[in-house]
Amino acid sequence: MQLVLLARSYSMVVATTGLIKNLNREEVAAVMAHEIGHIANLDTMAKTLLSATWGGVMMTLFRPMLLVVWYLGRFAALLMLIAGLIYGLLGNWQHATGFFIGVVIWLVLMLLPSMTQLLVTLLTFWHSRWREYHADAVAARLTSVDAMVSALATLDRLPFQPPKKNREEMSILWIRVEMKEETGVFHWLKHSHPPIHKRIEALRRGFYIKT
Repeated sequence: MQLVLLARSYSMVVATTGLIKNLNREEVAAVMAHEIGHIANLDTMAKTLLSATWGGVMMTLFRPMLLVVWYLGRFAALLMLIAGLIYGLLGNWQHATGFFIGVVIWLVLMLLPSMTQLLVTLLTFWHSRWREYHADAVAARLTSVDAMVSALATLDRLPFQPPKKNREEMSILWIRVEMKEETGVFHWLKHSHPPIHKRIEALRRGFYIKT
């Protein structure tokens, strides 16, 4: 409980000059309330804990396993592959299949850390998108649904000019993505924010808004 109180007490929300210049007072208030919603919901702490947990799993489990599989397993896999081919050429496919299965198991172990990291990344993006809806709901309660919808609609109309440097590192701070990406079929797989039109729809329908 003390950690939660500290995380909220030492949090800070700032507004850029671009935000103040392009949005009216009600819209700026809604955006600030949205960010306060992230603080109230401890979204940053949750993301940090998720990242730290994944880093711990990599350090304690996957990295040692990967070293063993890479430095020792590849030689065993090569021998099994050769043995399987020899048994196959001799017509003994029953024994050959066993060796081939061993090679497949080695490949799976080699790919397991990468597959797990992909799943964790997708989970992190899903969690981030889910929390955006909840932060929008907090903003709607603190200001109004119309103010948050208006703020999102205004931001959606502004020209999208992502920085040329550090695009990947800065993408988590973008409220929107490039239109050609925003309308893509697999948008939900690769972005931390939902499409703005989905967020507006959720607000108008009252999703996530507690009464």
